Amino acid sequence: MSADPESFADAYQSALVEVALPVFARASEFARRHGLECSIELLEGRRDLPELSLKVRNCRDAECICRISADRQTQRLCHENRCGETDADVKQVIGSLASLNTLVLDSRLLEFFQASFALHLDYASSRHAASHWIG
Repeated sequence: MSADPESFADAYQSALVEVALPVFARASEFARRHGLECSIELLEGRRDLPELSLKVRNCRDAECICRISADRQTQRLCHENRCGETDADVKQVIGSLASLNTLVLDSRLLEFFQASFALHLDYASSRHAASHWIG
């Protein structure tokens, strides 16, 4: 953990916009081409740091959300997948700032779309076929 919460906050916000946002945008575009309604939001989060959300809906299912948030004090990130209304419908993985990289994000989005909509992000799996991340 960094000694300076402000440095963490700056690095997190930069990685969220420069790394995570384009990965989420690409997944959203792919999902739209396969019939899903998607929206991406970069909002002020619950812990004074922004959070990135990808909200997805199809005609018969509840809205599903893939979200990244962070806590300045613990300097940890929360990668959350939610599809449903109860706490049992939420899967969270806690990680470090290093988890904001293309490989990890592709893996999280692959899992999210496969589990929630049986949609396989072909472009992401082919890009990372030789490696994987376990959350």
